[in-house]
Amino acid sequence: MTDRLIWDGVFGGRFEDRGYAIEVFNCHNEEVSRFVPPDRLLVYEVKEGWGPLCSFLGVPVPDEEPFPHVNDAEEFLARIRRMTRTVTAVASVVLVAWVAIRCSSWPTPSG
Repeated sequence: MTDRLIWDGVFGGRFEDRGYAIEVFNCHNEEVSRFVPPDRLLVYEVKEGWGPLCSFLGVPVPDEEPFPHVNDAEEFLARIRRMTRTVTAVASVVLVAWVAIRCSSWPTPSG
């Protein structure tokens, strides 16, 4: 469902076209900026850390809580590698099961 809604819908099936994807992203941001009042909108990049976010929300910056970095490039690539291994393992099991089922229905040579 996400693929159909986001990748095919929002990005018209062209998410891997970097220039097009950036254009769609920028157009979306411009549209949001036109409709959301400035005092209710935070234009924020995660690399800015706690400061702008906490200031916008009117809360203190956490003293003992480091800003989370759970979706950095290294973590993203590790997640992709895990997913690839899982898909490969599942595909292998399905293939072996399919071959076993097909082979069990083959006629045996008569002796």
